[in-house]
Amino acid sequence: MIGDAHAFNHFFFGLRLFLGIITAMLSIVLTHLVIISPVGETAKKYLILLVTLCLIFWVAEVTFMFVSRSFSSSYPLADQNWTRKYWQPINSLGYRAAEIDKKACQDKINILVVGSSYTAGDGIDNIEDRFSNKLDAMLPDNYVVHNLGDCGSEAIDAFSRLNEYPISPDIIVFSHTTKTIKGIVNNKGSGEENKFNLLAQLGTTSNFLVANSYLLNYVFWKVYAPFVLQDIYLEDVANNPIFLYLQRAKFDEHMTNLQKFVDKSNNNDIPLIVVVFPAMNSSIGFTKTIVTDPIKRFFEERKVPVVDVYDLVKDIDPSDRVVNSNDAHPNKLVHDIVAARLFETITSIELVN
Repeated sequence: MIGDAHAFNHFFFGLRLFLGIITAMLSIVLTHLVIISPVGETAKKYLILLVTLCLIFWVAEVTFMFVSRSFSSSYPLADQNWTRKYWQPINSLGYRAAEIDKKACQDKINILVVGSSYTAGDGIDNIEDRFSNKLDAMLPDNYVVHNLGDCGSEAIDAFSRLNEYPISPDIIVFSHTTKTIKGIVNNKGSGEENKFNLLAQLGTTSNFLVANSYLLNYVFWKVYAPFVLQDIYLEDVANNPIFLYLQRAKFDEHMTNLQKFVDKSNNNDIPLIVVVFPAMNSSIGFTKTIVTDPIKRFFEERKVPVVDVYDLVKDIDPSDRVVNSNDAHPNKLVHDIVAARLFETITSIELVN
């Protein structure tokens, strides 16, 4: 098996590739031997068919070893390939960003963009295509945009990372998604973290085959898994982040966490801008009502500028605003649109010196 996405074992990958090539060569030799063998014609046909199918499988297997596709999950092998290929650079703080030059930042206007996978750019091959990097390219040279995106991050975690960052912000951009509330549910040790690992739910033989075959693994996660995951997600009322917004106690706790950003902004005279993302898939309208509208209202009541992504992308076909059919993260087009609106918002702010 390929192993953890961040602990890739090149030796075993090379060994698998070598064995695949050897198997393909042996299949060709075996086909030749069958053809010249004295067995009956019917037996030859079946043997040739069997060898041909094996050859096709191994060629496909070797090919899919190099397929990179974002699945918004670390379980599929193709997603692990994508992570190894595109999730870079990683700086010393663990962020998907270039190393920080503290000295160069001293005389700059530092914009700290904090958020989760939408900010980190899950599914975006090149970091230059993320809205933070695009914003940095649009702004004058006296601005520096820092990306503090961390996959799976929620509000209180994002706030902590903002305070721990070695560069003090002149402007804070907080990216809020439908899952930003989820940190208030503590599932550690409950088994909830393995709920979406469908491989663990397979039988021993099926698990072994799907876990160790790039071809079968790709088909499993691309074709079969989406339907099962959708049912699990919708049925998980207690832990589904969307439904947490409908629970008064959970929602109020989330508002308390969001207020920390507002207080930090007000107490330190640091402009705060909030980017509110709905779901990028066909659930965009539902999440607008449940998530986007109340979050937008919360910040606007506190005089915080809000970039409402729903208004910017609602007329775009769902397939044209997501990374791919298996990854509902915003694609490059959405990042472009968000960056442009952020640029307009930031350039209208009068900084307090």
